[in-house]
Amino acid sequence: MTYEICKKVFGEKFYNEIEKKSSIKKSHPNKYLKKHVDEVKNFLKILLKRFKLKRYKEFAEILAELHDIGKLDDRWELGHKNVPHSIIGMVKIFGMKNDIMRHFGNLYYILLYFIYRHHSLLTRKSLNPLHLEQFELLLKDFPLEELCKDFHILQKILDEIDFEEKIDIIDLFGIFKLSDIFSASNKRPDDINFFLNYKLKEENVLEFLRNYVMKRKSEIDYERLNIQRKFSRYDNLILIAPTGWGKTIGCLFFGVDSEKFFITLPTITAIRDFYEAISDTFNKYERVADMYYYLYDAYISAEEELDYERIFIYKMARNMLFPIMITTVDQLILTFLQSGKFFLKRFNFRNSSIVLDEIHLLTPQMIHILIHILKRFRKKYGLRLMFMSATF
Repeated sequence: MTYEICKKVFGEKFYNEIEKKSSIKKSHPNKYLKKHVDEVKNFLKILLKRFKLKRYKEFAEILAELHDIGKLDDRWELGHKNVPHSIIGMVKIFGMKNDIMRHFGNLYYILLYFIYRHHSLLTRKSLNPLHLEQFELLLKDFPLEELCKDFHILQKILDEIDFEEKIDIIDLFGIFKLSDIFSASNKRPDDINFFLNYKLKEENVLEFLRNYVMKRKSEIDYERLNIQRKFSRYDNLILIAPTGWGKTIGCLFFGVDSEKFFITLPTITAIRDFYEAISDTFNKYERVADMYYYLYDAYISAEEELDYERIFIYKMARNMLFPIMITTVDQLILTFLQSGKFFLKRFNFRNSSIVLDEIHLLTPQMIHILIHILKRFRKKYGLRLMFMSATF
């Protein structure tokens, strides 16, 4: 049932009305709103399970069912520049406040905000009731003062929410937005299952090593290999070894059986070289590894022909969605400092293994920020960490 939670919260009459309207109004090219909502809910179900946020299932479902309710308004039409549907949606949610609060309590205020911001950044400014005055003409004859009061209450609720619960709620929003993007991009659950279920295995790393030494016409150092194979046994590891020892190649063993594996390298050249080295092995059947760094979009537009699928792959890499991601430490830091659309990336770090190479190159400020991030998120996210250096 597409609008199952709506039926439970608002009753039969509202359910029948939204079912009928969403079946005949398009939300996207060649797609009616009802189908879009169905798809978003299907992706949500998969992603909430994968990232262990199922306790918010019902709230996530009402968010999916109502996020585009503004598109059912007569003032909104697909392909026309008209009233922003997120603003109309916020107004409609405000009008259903009593029913939503009876079922979800104070989560009403978060639902109101998420629907308003589901195509925007989550910023402190957007929480300020004063910024709603810009919609005064748009919301003529609407009790804007009452809406501002709800935003004041929202601020108070967010101040009082436990830090860990706040993380979960924001990550839930990111998962919802990713589900929305998948549906809008005409993806199917089968398109994402491979990277959600993939785990790096020791045999994958050994296959890569055999290919790597064959290309270089060298031999495997089995004494060193036996040390490297033990990396996966540890949750936290500092590896200090001289240049040429094989730290970057060997660190792949640290990611064995991880739900997600991040490798941060100090330069774009190092990232591209390492990606090229592992790609033949790990991306042979399905794309499970990719890279992302500042100006990566400029690199792919110069090197590759950009069709729709390649652009989608780029967006997945930008949001750190692949099981094995090669990136820079600044991308990690910016995600946890809540820069830009951080909510599309951060949840991917849950239960992940992270390798930080050339740790000695980080500035004292970057190390200070990293320590702060790890203190707040390591236990909550179940992070495993490996620091590597030749001179640390």
